[in-house]
Amino acid sequence: RRRLVLASRLGEALDTKRLELRFQPCVDLKSGDLIGAEVLCRWHDAELGWISPMEFVAVAEEQGMIEALGSWVMEQTCRQLKQWQQASLDRLPERLYVNLAAVQFEDPELAIKLCEIAARAGVSPSLLGLEITESGFMKDPEQAIRITDTLRQQGFALAIDDFGTGYSSLGYLRKLQFSTIKVDRSFVQAAAQGSSESLAIVRAVVAMAQSLEMKTTAEGVETAEEARLVRDMG
Repeated sequence: RRRLVLASRLGEALDTKRLELRFQPCVDLKSGDLIGAEVLCRWHDAELGWISPMEFVAVAEEQGMIEALGSWVMEQTCRQLKQWQQASLDRLPERLYVNLAAVQFEDPELAIKLCEIAARAGVSPSLLGLEITESGFMKDPEQAIRITDTLRQQGFALAIDDFGTGYSSLGYLRKLQFSTIKVDRSFVQAAAQGSSESLAIVRAVVAMAQSLEMKTTAEGVETAEEARLVRDMG
């Protein structure tokens, strides 16, 4: 019953633009510079309160609303970025990273649609990054390769999200031309708490990324100890 209620109210929230964006900073641990920000979608319902993204994204996927939700997030991201540019702020993230849902990769016109959204807002794709989970490209890897190749040519940066929690093929990882691997926060936090297995996994991912000339982002760094740990691993 709750899922049906959420589906109805999410549809209303999309139509009336009652969703919100939050921006999670991405920091270079060597220089301390702000180098990017991940765009997060948040939803506060007047009656139900704050709804977890894990819950409403799942409902959006089940009810066929995920493409509309993804387009709204991209449109609002581009609009916000344009406003920041026009305000001539002293510090801006180099890129804003937007999450793409797996189902969006079932649309062969995805790259065209994303480029059109950026063009309408007057924003260069070079200021945007796209985060894709492993499951997002493994359903139809060949189509994902075509889509990501077009996106890269247009200037979008590509990051593989929550790496290590899915079932990606290392061969496809190279073909898809990702520029960044994001280590899932569960590994980072467990490593900081003394898990030798998680520590080994994070080190292996960092070493692999460096050998492939890719950047590595550690998700969920919230304490000084976690920051020191991932800094020491490069």
